[in-house]
Amino acid sequence: MSPARMDRVETGIRAALALAEAYSRHDQAALAALVTEDCVWQDHAPAPEGTTHRGRDAIVAAWGRSFEDSPGAVLRVEEVFGLGLRCVLRWTNEAGLRGLDVVQVRGGQICEILTYVKGGR
Repeated sequence: MSPARMDRVETGIRAALALAEAYSRHDQAALAALVTEDCVWQDHAPAPEGTTHRGRDAIVAAWGRSFEDSPGAVLRVEEVFGLGLRCVLRWTNEAGLRGLDVVQVRGGQICEILTYVKGGR
């Protein structure tokens, strides 16, 4: 793999891991810094279709509501792998959910997050 391609894979993986860490800390300022102004997040809730949040402000506000609803929410990363400027982050949380986020990076920031979830209590 060329060094340029490896750099793209590493950028995506680092961004996804930073997202999981900031989310687990409930650090809205860090989350805002990680996503582009025009980021799109397709959330898993409410099932079955989820909700699409468009733009940094809308996404950070949705995360804020999620932190209020689940103050102990922490993502435990199980696996992460890169595919160029996209990567997959597989995680579990304290509520018994298992999920994955397909993350796309542009210019060093996350521009798209597609969240998929299985299970729960």
